[in-house]
Amino acid sequence: MAVTTTLAACAAAVTAVVSTKIKTNRYDLGLVVNGTLGGLVGITAGCATVEPWAAVVIGIVAAIIVIYAVDLLDNVLKIDDPVGARRCTFSRGSGA
Repeated sequence: MAVTTTLAACAAAVTAVVSTKIKTNRYDLGLVVNGTLGGLVGITAGCATVEPWAAVVIGIVAAIIVIYAVDLLDNVLKIDDPVGARRCTFSRGSGA
């Protein structure tokens, strides 16, 4: 369980760093933390039954969903969420 949880969180963090750099041409710690949290939320339900390679895939997909959900909720829907908690839980709840 601890291995898959850690793998998903690490894959999500690396994916968030790379995708925010590509998307915004800068590093954004807030988006990286939200991407990591998205990876943790994404792996929570299946952490005991998921293979390690699948945990990495779940982390990558979760981070990408969170990055684009932040853009959707902030820029398109104009929902103000200074902490980012709603963005993270909304995006992972809809992606699960």
